[in-house]
Amino acid sequence: MNDTLCMAYLKSNVLGYDWANRNERNDSLAKGYLSLFAQFISLDGKIAHTFEKKLTTDIRVAWSIIRDGQIGNGGLKHRLQLKNQDQKGFTFFFGDDEHTYLLVLTHRGNCFGKNTFWNKATATSC
Repeated sequence: MNDTLCMAYLKSNVLGYDWANRNERNDSLAKGYLSLFAQFISLDGKIAHTFEKKLTTDIRVAWSIIRDGQIGNGGLKHRLQLKNQDQKGFTFFFGDDEHTYLLVLTHRGNCFGKNTFWNKATATSC
């Protein structure tokens, strides 16, 4: 029985933030990242599990296209899509600069199955 809900979004250590000057911004963007972040929430409202996968994107391009501090698709090639798979878990589909991902996670936030992402017709796991 499915006893969790899932909320997924893009998380960054630099996108959506303002800096005092250009040097501070450039230093931050050089170390910046974007990741898929999923929270599995129990029916009583508590965060039961989390999952995070760092993505390969040009953080400078993503920074230049954001509006009003909102990350949006963060420069992904394929926007993030989340679907509940009855009695299995959740499916995430998205694409960054290097891979197109199809991640299937259990209700506990663990990878389910072997073929979870593709890079030029080669399958690998989480």
